[in-house]
Amino acid sequence: MAKVLRTQIDLDFSAAAALRAEDIPYDGSNSIKDKLDALGSGGTEYIAVTGTSGTPALLQGLAATFTYTLSDFTGGAGLNSSVFNAVYVECFVTAGSGAGATISATFPDSSVRTILHLKSNSGVPPIDEIRQIIRVPVNIGQTTFVLTLAGTPAKSTTIVGVDQPA
Repeated sequence: MAKVLRTQIDLDFSAAAALRAEDIPYDGSNSIKDKLDALGSGGTEYIAVTGTSGTPALLQGLAATFTYTLSDFTGGAGLNSSVFNAVYVECFVTAGSGAGATISATFPDSSVRTILHLKSNSGVPPIDEIRQIIRVPVNIGQTTFVLTLAGTPAKSTTIVGVDQPA
């Protein structure tokens, strides 16, 4: 039986290109384990971002659009912007008396998605607030990341970390 070498392993077993029993070599060379080991553990690791060597700053609070160059991020050991697969953004918004605030991010498919929105009811107390960390995907090799802050109440974002392959 001839060995079939594949450069990609497709785990969708209904696909024509799916891994089949006859694809598994029996002589130990180019084994599936070797291929998976070469890809790494498959897991990701979180690395804190503590600064940026460019602009804009990691902390933003104005209603505007901010484009970050991922290679400008500085932080923990092993930080490698060419393999980031997510950016963690701490988002904070307050809204009062019927006003609202929105924080959006541009996703890898170029779509702009709301990652946090708050609109206050005009009641007593008239101020609501929320703070949370959002994981926003980026493609490996992506060079920029865009955040947009909109609305008149207080709002802020802080880039706090990234995910990259372990």
